[in-house]
Amino acid sequence: MSLWTRLQESFAPKPKQYSSRELSEVLLDAIPELKESLTQADIELALDDRGWLGFGQPLPGDFDQRTRKTIVERSRLFWFTDPLAKQAVRLWTTYALGNGMSYKASDTQVQSQLDAFTKNRRNRRMMNPAGQQRTSNKLLIDGEIFFALFPTEPVPSLRTIDPLQITKVITDPEDEERILCYRRHTVDGNRILYYADWALPEDEISEVEEQKDPDSKGAIKLERDPSGKIIPVYQLAFDPMGKRGNGLLSCCTAWSREHRRFMEARVGITQALAKFAYKVTAKGGQAVVNAITARLQSSLTQTGMSAGLEKNPPPAPGATWTQNQGVDLTPMPRATGAGDAKEDGNALKLMVCAGTGTMLHYYGDPSTGNLATATAMELPMLKMFQSYQELLKGAYRDLFAMVLQEDIDEEPAEIDVELPPILDEDLIKLGQFLTQLTSVFPEAKTPEILRTCLISMDVENIDGVMDAIATQKELDDAKAEAEQKAAAERLKQQQQNPINPQQDPQAAQAMNRLAEAIEKQTPIFDEAMVERILAVSHT
Repeated sequence: MSLWTRLQESFAPKPKQYSSRELSEVLLDAIPELKESLTQADIELALDDRGWLGFGQPLPGDFDQRTRKTIVERSRLFWFTDPLAKQAVRLWTTYALGNGMSYKASDTQVQSQLDAFTKNRRNRRMMNPAGQQRTSNKLLIDGEIFFALFPTEPVPSLRTIDPLQITKVITDPEDEERILCYRRHTVDGNRILYYADWALPEDEISEVEEQKDPDSKGAIKLERDPSGKIIPVYQLAFDPMGKRGNGLLSCCTAWSREHRRFMEARVGITQALAKFAYKVTAKGGQAVVNAITARLQSSLTQTGMSAGLEKNPPPAPGATWTQNQGVDLTPMPRATGAGDAKEDGNALKLMVCAGTGTMLHYYGDPSTGNLATATAMELPMLKMFQSYQELLKGAYRDLFAMVLQEDIDEEPAEIDVELPPILDEDLIKLGQFLTQLTSVFPEAKTPEILRTCLISMDVENIDGVMDAIATQKELDDAKAEAEQKAAAERLKQQQQNPINPQQDPQAAQAMNRLAEAIEKQTPIFDEAMVERILAVSHT
């Protein structure tokens, strides 16, 4: 190749590389009929399968609104109708939430304020255990939840916004991680509302309203209550990649659908085989076949109900079949290939298991699980559920921050949000562990450790039990202090009338040890000596 040719190639314009999103948008605009049957995600996957997309191209963070709507609606449909999808969501919610979330604030005023919020009839439906499970199901199915806190009296009201109505998450043009507000299209589609993000400082609200909507270029006017207070919105996203969350079922609904089709085909095969139980082979022509058929079938086939009673009823179970050498009755084959069908069905189930992170034996076949599975293979499931618990605990703590109107730049209140343990603790092993721990580290005897133990024991009304334990401890401490003062007083009286060592040397030795312990303010461990001293003092 000559130098001139290489120079021409180096300065020649390079063909532009189009992303999957750009190509799919062009196809949808050029062929409007595609919108009736395909989404933008379907076209992007098809382009990728044909090898039209190159490596190294930026991956889109979020789906377009139409594709997201299709995915969410499909996930909701499968939650209602498909047993595999429902079981997957049920496992995540049940293992993570159990009997519900509990909280404890170190400040009594903060605790009373949160109690008033959670127990108010406006919020009880969302904050009680059933409401928490319903919230978890929505999060796993839709991929995200938008909480709106309306400033009502005497406590604020917590509500949710359908994620399909949130059409845009508006961020800072110079910082994609900093969310400013959310654009909402109402159900009727006639109104567009804007809600401020819960972390947006009050001094920046005016700056947000001075900006323009990046799509419509219209003015942004944040929603306020009648008194003029901003209505904040908190976004809880599950498995996000960009600004929006992705549902647990979004990647496996297609495989769940194929499993349902496979099982329907298996039912069809079984029903087809059940139509005929026996096969009759007769020597002769069509007349012989017709005669045998007429002999076996019901008499009501020809006459209907007008003939009265059945004259040729089917034989009872265990009846005898009589035939001559011209007729041969053999049972129909019953082989359905159930063994291969089980393996094929499990292969489809495994795709759902991989998408939801759950094991196969949780979907109706306990034979696929064993002790090794329970102790080793389920560790990833345990870690996933623990991570999901932390997501929920963080979300509820943020909601409490909204209720308390905590300043974003100030130290937050000390609030412990707890969820039940995923696995039931072995109480015997737990007791042995705590005994060994407190013997080495006595300072570990703290209310936090006790609260964790009560949660593991599945004790109801943990706050009431903790208060009762604290009250009883105060009474026990006061009683021990009174007994020690009484012992000291009796010792003082005994010192005025000292014991003769020659008469009772053991009592004298115990009295000396007791006097040293009281003088040094050290605990007295030898209770037998104390009883001995008291007995001597009474004599």
